[in-house]
Amino acid sequence: MVVLLVMRFHTRIRISGLGMDDYLCALAAVGIVAYVALCLSAIELSGGRHLWDIPLAKLTPTYVRLCNILANVYMVTAMLIKIALLIQYRRIFHPSPVANLLLWFGIVSTALIYIICMCILLAYCVPRPEDYPLGGWVSLSYSNRCRMPSAYVVLLSGILGTVIDIYVLTIPLAFLWGLKTTVKRKAGLSAIFLAGSAACIFSIVGVVYRVKMVTADE
Repeated sequence: MVVLLVMRFHTRIRISGLGMDDYLCALAAVGIVAYVALCLSAIELSGGRHLWDIPLAKLTPTYVRLCNILANVYMVTAMLIKIALLIQYRRIFHPSPVANLLLWFGIVSTALIYIICMCILLAYCVPRPEDYPLGGWVSLSYSNRCRMPSAYVVLLSGILGTVIDIYVLTIPLAFLWGLKTTVKRKAGLSAIFLAGSAACIFSIVGVVYRVKMVTADE
């Protein structure tokens, strides 16, 4: 990832200069590194195991707080990646008023969806002053308040994230053939964009597992 990011920056600086999409890519890269580091920390604290396999002693305030931070870092990073792609498409298809409108719709919708999801998590899944005398992050009052909102945010963000991924993939394919270039080049560019369908497949698989997680008895 770092190598590809450096190559992107080097090429953009030499050809046309950096744009907003490049800066957002850099921020997203920082988010990815932070997310991976937090995941490794969570694994050391019993993250990734079934709940029935986690000893009660492992459910510490540090672990619960880390899970909360992980969820927010993931959503910020996902938002930055999707918006960076949409801004890049806007630079490519800027002459088309219809493409410009659709891309702005995607940018605003993506930002609103993830910001609303993060606000819900912050509203329900951060301990309140009255929770701390009862255990703070591991108090029963905190757990009861956070459990269902966080589950539905995880599911909703997964579903809407998948819709956005499909939207991001569809726009360039719809307008690509209107570019003034050869048919061979258009076909090659279409193949490159279609490679992004893998992200949509992973998103759909992720939604399936999120549904199982939310509806599971464990």
